Amino acid sequence: MTINNQSLSPEERSPPCKYFFTCGGCSLQHLKHYSEYKYNLVKNSLENIEFEGELHDLFQVSHNTRRRVSFRVKNKLGFSKFQSNEIIEIDNCLLLENEINNLITPINQLINRINIKLERISITSSDTGIEIVLVAKKKTNLECDILISEFANKYNIAKIALQINDQLPFSLIERKPVQLLFDGVQVDLPINSFLQVSKESLSKMTKIILQHVEMDKKILEFYCGVGSFTIPLSQKTSVYAFEGSIEAIEALNKASKIYKLPIYAETRDLYQNPVQVSRINDFSQVLINPPRNGATPQIKQLSQSSSIKTLILVSCSLSNFIRDAKILINTGMKLTDLYPIDHFLYTEHIEIIGVFKR
Repeated sequence: MTINNQSLSPEERSPPCKYFFTCGGCSLQHLKHYSEYKYNLVKNSLENIEFEGELHDLFQVSHNTRRRVSFRVKNKLGFSKFQSNEIIEIDNCLLLENEINNLITPINQLINRINIKLERISITSSDTGIEIVLVAKKKTNLECDILISEFANKYNIAKIALQINDQLPFSLIERKPVQLLFDGVQVDLPINSFLQVSKESLSKMTKIILQHVEMDKKILEFYCGVGSFTIPLSQKTSVYAFEGSIEAIEALNKASKIYKLPIYAETRDLYQNPVQVSRINDFSQVLINPPRNGATPQIKQLSQSSSIKTLILVSCSLSNFIRDAKILINTGMKLTDLYPIDHFLYTEHIEIIGVFKR
Protein backbone atom coordinates (compact mmCIF):
# COMPACT_ATOMS: atom_id res chain seq x y z
CA MET A 1 0.00 0.00 0.00
CA THR A 2 1.28 3.47 -0.84
CA ILE A 3 0.18 6.69 0.86
CA ASN A 4 1.68 10.01 -0.27
CA ASN A 5 4.37 8.03 -2.09
CA GLN A 6 5.36 6.32 1.16
CA SER A 7 5.31 2.50 1.26
CA LEU A 8 3.75 1.00 4.39
CA SER A 9 4.94 -2.30 5.86
CA PRO A 10 2.61 -4.93 7.45
CA GLU A 11 3.33 -3.32 10.84
CA GLU A 12 2.16 0.09 9.62
CA ARG A 13 -1.20 1.67 8.89
CA SER A 14 -2.49 4.62 6.96
CA PRO A 15 -1.93 7.58 9.32
CA PRO A 16 -5.09 9.48 10.34
CA CYS A 17 -3.57 12.93 9.65
CA LYS A 18 -3.06 14.26 6.13
CA TYR A 19 0.04 16.20 7.24
CA PHE A 20 1.81 13.19 8.75
CA PHE A 21 4.52 12.73 6.12
CA THR A 22 5.59 16.39 6.23
CA CYS A 23 4.70 17.78 9.68
CA GLY A 24 7.28 17.15 12.39
CA GLY A 25 4.77 17.21 15.24
CA CYS A 26 3.87 13.50 15.22
CA SER A 27 6.14 10.58 14.39
CA LEU A 28 4.17 7.43 15.30
CA GLN A 29 0.79 7.74 13.58
CA HIS A 30 1.74 5.03 11.09
CA LEU A 31 2.22 2.30 13.72
CA LYS A 32 -0.54 -0.32 13.53
CA HIS A 33 0.05 -1.35 17.15
CA TYR A 34 0.70 2.13 18.45
CA SER A 35 -0.73 1.66 21.97
CA GLU A 36 1.25 -1.53 22.49
CA TYR A 37 4.40 0.23 21.32
CA LYS A 38 3.85 3.09 23.76
CA TYR A 39 3.16 0.71 26.67
CA ASN A 40 6.31 -1.27 25.89
CA LEU A 41 8.41 1.89 26.01
CA VAL A 42 7.56 2.03 29.70
CA LYS A 43 7.69 -1.71 30.33
CA ASN A 44 11.14 -2.10 28.75
CA SER A 45 12.56 0.89 30.64
CA LEU A 46 11.79 -0.87 33.93
CA GLU A 47 14.56 -3.36 33.19
CA ASN A 48 16.96 -0.62 34.31
CA ILE A 49 15.58 -0.41 37.87
CA GLU A 50 14.41 -2.72 40.62
CA PHE A 51 10.65 -3.01 40.16
CA GLU A 52 8.28 -5.58 41.61
CA GLY A 53 5.19 -3.38 41.74
CA GLU A 54 2.23 -3.02 39.39
CA LEU A 55 2.52 -1.51 35.94
CA HIS A 56 -0.99 -0.24 35.27
CA ASP A 57 -2.70 -0.13 31.89
CA LEU A 58 -1.86 2.69 29.52
CA PHE A 59 -4.31 5.59 29.72
CA GLN A 60 -4.63 7.29 26.35
CA VAL A 61 -6.35 10.60 25.70
CA SER A 62 -8.79 11.06 22.84
CA HIS A 63 -8.23 13.02 19.66
CA ASN A 64 -9.12 16.72 19.80
CA THR A 65 -8.34 17.12 23.51
CA ARG A 66 -5.04 19.02 23.49
CA ARG A 67 -5.66 22.49 24.95
CA ARG A 68 -2.31 24.22 24.41
CA VAL A 69 -0.40 24.77 21.21
CA SER A 70 2.43 26.93 19.88
CA PHE A 71 2.28 27.62 16.14
CA ARG A 72 5.07 28.97 14.03
CA VAL A 73 4.05 31.71 11.64
CA LYS A 74 5.06 32.36 8.05
CA ASN A 75 2.12 33.68 6.09
CA LYS A 76 -0.17 31.33 7.99
CA LEU A 77 -0.07 29.15 11.10
CA GLY A 78 1.96 25.99 10.89
CA PHE A 79 4.40 23.54 12.44
CA SER A 80 8.00 22.70 11.63
CA LYS A 81 8.51 20.27 8.79
CA PHE A 82 9.99 16.92 9.79
CA GLN A 83 13.76 17.30 10.37
CA SER A 84 13.67 20.79 8.90
CA ASN A 85 13.28 24.45 9.87
CA GLU A 86 10.71 24.89 7.10
CA ILE A 87 7.14 25.70 8.20
CA ILE A 88 4.29 23.44 7.08
CA GLU A 89 1.02 25.40 7.01
CA ILE A 90 -1.98 23.54 8.42
CA ASP A 91 -5.71 24.19 8.59
CA ASN A 92 -6.52 21.56 11.23
CA CYS A 93 -4.75 19.35 13.79
CA LEU A 94 -6.47 16.15 14.95
CA LEU A 95 -4.90 16.50 18.41
CA LEU A 96 -6.19 20.01 19.21
CA GLU A 97 -9.49 20.91 20.82
CA ASN A 98 -12.04 21.84 18.18
CA GLU A 99 -12.32 25.29 19.74
CA ILE A 100 -8.68 25.90 18.83
CA ASN A 101 -8.95 24.31 15.38
CA ASN A 102 -11.90 26.56 14.58
CA LEU A 103 -9.67 29.60 15.13
CA ILE A 104 -6.92 28.64 12.66
CA THR A 105 -8.58 30.11 9.55
CA PRO A 106 -9.75 33.32 11.31
CA ILE A 107 -6.26 33.84 12.77
CA ASN A 108 -4.71 33.35 9.32
CA GLN A 109 -7.02 36.06 8.02
CA LEU A 110 -6.00 38.34 10.89
CA ILE A 111 -2.29 37.74 10.17
CA ASN A 112 -2.81 38.99 6.62
CA ARG A 113 -4.52 42.17 7.84
CA ILE A 114 -2.21 43.38 10.62
CA ASN A 115 1.01 45.17 9.73
CA ILE A 116 3.26 43.35 12.20
CA LYS A 117 5.49 40.37 11.51
CA LEU A 118 4.66 37.52 13.87
CA GLU A 119 7.06 34.68 14.66
CA ARG A 120 4.86 32.46 16.84
CA ILE A 121 1.33 32.33 18.15
CA SER A 122 0.46 30.35 21.28
CA ILE A 123 -3.12 29.41 22.10
CA THR A 124 -4.42 28.12 25.42
CA SER A 125 -7.95 26.88 26.01
CA SER A 126 -8.70 27.61 29.66
CA ASP A 127 -11.85 26.65 31.55
CA THR A 128 -13.26 30.15 30.99
CA GLY A 129 -12.07 31.02 27.49
CA ILE A 130 -9.30 31.21 24.91
CA GLU A 131 -6.01 33.04 25.46
CA ILE A 132 -3.83 33.96 22.47
CA VAL A 133 -0.22 35.12 22.80
CA LEU A 134 1.33 36.84 19.78
CA VAL A 135 5.13 36.73 19.61
CA ALA A 136 6.76 39.45 17.52
CA LYS A 137 9.93 41.54 17.27
CA LYS A 138 8.24 44.90 17.76
CA LYS A 139 5.18 46.45 19.36
CA THR A 140 1.85 46.87 17.62
CA ASN A 141 0.48 50.25 16.53
CA LEU A 142 -3.02 51.70 16.99
CA GLU A 143 -4.37 50.35 13.70
CA CYS A 144 -3.10 46.88 14.56
CA ASP A 145 -4.58 47.03 18.06
CA ILE A 146 -8.00 47.96 16.66
CA LEU A 147 -7.97 44.96 14.31
CA ILE A 148 -6.91 42.66 17.15
CA SER A 149 -9.67 44.04 19.38
CA GLU A 150 -12.27 43.50 16.67
CA PHE A 151 -11.03 39.93 16.23
CA ALA A 152 -11.28 39.26 19.98
CA ASN A 153 -14.86 40.56 20.10
CA LYS A 154 -15.96 38.67 16.99
CA TYR A 155 -14.59 35.31 18.12
CA ASN A 156 -15.22 35.72 21.85
CA ILE A 157 -11.52 35.54 22.81
CA ALA A 158 -10.94 35.99 26.55
CA LYS A 159 -7.44 37.50 26.29
CA ILE A 160 -4.88 38.43 23.65
CA ALA A 161 -1.34 39.16 24.81
CA LEU A 162 1.85 40.28 23.08
CA GLN A 163 5.38 39.07 23.69
CA ILE A 164 8.28 41.06 22.21
CA ASN A 165 11.14 38.64 21.52
CA ASP A 166 12.05 36.93 24.82
CA GLN A 167 10.52 39.57 27.10
CA LEU A 168 7.62 38.81 29.41
CA PRO A 169 4.25 38.90 27.61
CA PHE A 170 1.74 41.61 28.44
CA SER A 171 -2.00 41.87 27.86
CA LEU A 172 -3.32 43.74 24.79
CA ILE A 173 -6.99 42.78 25.07
CA GLU A 174 -8.63 41.27 28.15
CA ARG A 175 -12.36 40.70 27.78
CA LYS A 176 -12.80 38.22 30.65
CA PRO A 177 -10.63 36.30 33.13
CA VAL A 178 -8.59 33.32 31.94
CA GLN A 179 -9.02 30.75 34.69
CA LEU A 180 -8.88 27.15 35.82
CA LEU A 181 -11.93 25.89 37.71
CA PHE A 182 -11.81 23.20 40.39
CA ASP A 183 -15.15 22.33 42.01
CA GLY A 184 -16.08 25.98 42.46
CA VAL A 185 -12.53 27.26 43.02
CA GLN A 186 -11.38 29.80 40.42
CA VAL A 187 -7.66 30.33 39.77
CA ASP A 188 -6.51 33.19 37.54
CA LEU A 189 -3.93 32.01 35.00
CA PRO A 190 -0.84 34.12 34.34
CA ILE A 191 -0.24 34.73 30.64
CA ASN A 192 1.08 31.66 28.80
CA SER A 193 0.82 29.44 31.89
CA PHE A 194 1.94 25.84 31.94
CA LEU A 195 -1.04 23.47 32.04
CA GLN A 196 -1.37 19.73 31.72
CA VAL A 197 -1.86 18.87 28.06
CA SER A 198 -5.58 18.07 28.24
CA LYS A 199 -8.47 18.33 30.67
CA GLU A 200 -9.05 14.62 30.12
CA SER A 201 -5.56 13.61 31.24
CA LEU A 202 -5.55 16.10 34.13
CA SER A 203 -8.74 14.51 35.48
CA LYS A 204 -7.24 11.02 35.24
CA MET A 205 -3.93 12.06 36.82
CA THR A 206 -5.69 13.85 39.67
CA LYS A 207 -7.73 10.74 40.49
CA ILE A 208 -4.58 8.59 40.54
CA ILE A 209 -2.74 10.99 42.83
CA LEU A 210 -5.66 11.42 45.24
CA GLN A 211 -6.10 7.69 45.71
CA HIS A 212 -2.53 7.42 47.05
CA VAL A 213 -2.77 10.36 49.50
CA GLU A 214 -3.79 9.93 53.14
CA MET A 215 -6.36 12.47 54.31
CA ASP A 216 -5.11 12.91 57.86
CA LYS A 217 -1.51 13.73 56.91
CA LYS A 218 -0.24 16.98 55.40
CA ILE A 219 1.55 16.77 52.06
CA LEU A 220 4.61 18.47 50.61
CA GLU A 221 4.33 19.40 46.92
CA PHE A 222 7.14 20.45 44.60
CA TYR A 223 6.66 22.22 41.23
CA CYS A 224 3.01 22.98 41.99
CA GLY A 225 2.45 25.46 39.15
CA VAL A 226 -0.86 27.30 39.52
CA GLY A 227 -2.31 24.46 41.58
CA SER A 228 -3.70 21.87 39.15
CA PHE A 229 -3.01 19.17 41.75
CA THR A 230 -2.62 21.44 44.79
CA ILE A 231 -6.22 22.58 44.92
CA PRO A 232 -7.77 19.08 44.61
CA LEU A 233 -5.29 17.89 47.27
CA SER A 234 -6.32 20.73 49.56
CA GLN A 235 -9.83 19.27 49.65
CA LYS A 236 -8.31 16.28 51.49
CA THR A 237 -5.42 17.67 53.52
CA SER A 238 -3.06 20.62 54.10
CA VAL A 239 -0.62 21.27 51.25
CA TYR A 240 2.79 22.95 51.53
CA ALA A 241 3.77 23.82 47.97
CA PHE A 242 6.81 25.16 46.10
CA GLU A 243 7.17 26.54 42.57
CA GLY A 244 9.77 28.57 40.69
CA SER A 245 7.30 30.88 38.93
CA ILE A 246 6.46 34.00 40.95
CA GLU A 247 3.32 34.60 38.86
CA ALA A 248 2.05 31.05 39.42
CA ILE A 249 2.53 31.27 43.19
CA GLU A 250 0.79 34.66 43.32
CA ALA A 251 -2.21 33.21 41.47
CA LEU A 252 -2.34 30.15 43.74
CA ASN A 253 -2.00 32.18 46.95
CA LYS A 254 -4.71 34.58 45.78
CA ALA A 255 -7.15 31.69 45.24
CA SER A 256 -6.13 30.08 48.55
CA LYS A 257 -6.89 33.29 50.41
CA ILE A 258 -10.24 33.89 48.70
CA TYR A 259 -11.48 30.34 49.22
CA LYS A 260 -9.75 29.81 52.59
CA LEU A 261 -7.89 26.70 51.38
CA PRO A 262 -5.25 24.96 53.55
CA ILE A 263 -2.48 25.76 51.05
CA TYR A 264 0.85 27.34 51.99
CA ALA A 265 2.80 28.15 48.83
CA GLU A 266 6.11 29.87 48.24
CA THR A 267 8.40 30.70 45.32
CA ARG A 268 11.65 28.75 45.14
CA ASP A 269 14.09 27.62 42.45
CA LEU A 270 14.09 23.94 43.36
CA TYR A 271 16.91 23.02 41.00
CA GLN A 272 19.35 25.64 42.24
CA ASN A 273 18.04 25.78 45.80
CA PRO A 274 16.25 22.54 46.74
CA VAL A 275 14.37 22.24 50.01
CA GLN A 276 16.69 20.58 52.50
CA VAL A 277 16.06 17.28 54.27
CA SER A 278 15.77 19.01 57.66
CA ARG A 279 12.58 20.70 56.45
CA ILE A 280 11.35 17.66 54.53
CA ASN A 281 11.44 15.57 57.71
CA ASP A 282 8.25 17.29 58.91
CA PHE A 283 6.29 15.37 56.27
CA SER A 284 5.42 11.76 55.52
CA GLN A 285 4.02 12.20 51.98
CA VAL A 286 5.29 14.10 48.96
CA LEU A 287 4.14 14.93 45.44
CA ILE A 288 6.76 16.13 42.95
CA ASN A 289 5.98 17.09 39.34
CA PRO A 290 9.18 18.51 37.81
CA PRO A 291 9.75 19.90 34.31
CA ARG A 292 11.17 17.71 31.55
CA ASN A 293 14.79 17.94 32.79
CA GLY A 294 13.77 16.30 36.05
CA ALA A 295 14.45 17.26 39.65
CA THR A 296 17.61 15.42 40.64
CA PRO A 297 18.82 17.98 43.26
CA GLN A 298 15.45 17.88 45.03
CA ILE A 299 15.15 14.11 44.62
CA LYS A 300 18.50 13.67 46.36
CA GLN A 301 17.24 15.63 49.37
CA LEU A 302 14.01 13.64 49.44
CA SER A 303 15.88 10.34 49.26
CA GLN A 304 17.73 11.21 52.47
CA SER A 305 14.53 11.70 54.48
CA SER A 306 13.52 8.81 56.73
CA SER A 307 10.16 10.46 57.42
CA ILE A 308 8.82 10.14 53.85
CA LYS A 309 6.60 7.06 53.60
CA THR A 310 4.87 7.86 50.29
CA LEU A 311 6.37 9.78 47.39
CA ILE A 312 4.50 10.37 44.12
CA LEU A 313 6.76 11.31 41.22
CA VAL A 314 5.13 12.70 38.07
CA SER A 315 7.39 13.01 35.04
CA CYS A 316 7.00 13.90 31.36
CA SER A 317 10.37 12.27 30.53
CA LEU A 318 10.69 8.50 30.82
CA SER A 319 14.49 8.57 30.87
CA ASN A 320 14.61 11.23 33.59
CA PHE A 321 11.99 9.37 35.59
CA ILE A 322 14.18 6.24 35.54
CA ARG A 323 17.22 8.34 36.54
CA ASP A 324 15.45 9.88 39.53
CA ALA A 325 13.74 6.60 40.45
CA LYS A 326 17.15 4.94 40.79
CA ILE A 327 18.15 7.51 43.41
CA LEU A 328 15.03 6.80 45.46
CA ILE A 329 15.27 3.02 45.11
CA ASN A 330 18.96 2.99 46.03
CA THR A 331 18.08 4.62 49.36
CA GLY A 332 15.47 2.04 50.30
CA MET A 333 12.24 3.19 48.65
CA LYS A 334 10.16 0.77 46.58
CA LEU A 335 8.31 1.66 43.40
CA THR A 336 4.93 0.05 44.04
CA ASP A 337 2.76 1.49 41.25
CA LEU A 338 3.49 2.91 37.83
CA TYR A 339 0.87 4.63 35.67
CA PRO A 340 1.64 5.48 32.00
CA ILE A 341 -0.40 8.42 30.68
CA ASP A 342 -0.33 8.94 26.92
CA HIS A 343 -1.32 12.55 26.40
CA PHE A 344 1.57 13.27 24.02
CA LEU A 345 -0.17 11.31 21.29
CA TYR A 346 1.85 9.88 18.39
CA THR A 347 5.22 10.91 19.84
CA GLU A 348 7.93 9.09 21.79
CA HIS A 349 7.06 11.16 24.87
CA ILE A 350 4.91 9.79 27.66
CA GLU A 351 3.81 10.98 31.11
CA ILE A 352 4.58 8.75 34.09
CA ILE A 353 3.16 8.69 37.60
CA GLY A 354 5.24 6.57 39.97
CA VAL A 355 4.27 5.79 43.55
CA PHE A 356 7.19 5.06 45.91
CA LYS A 357 6.86 3.64 49.42
CA ARG A 358 9.26 3.34 52.32
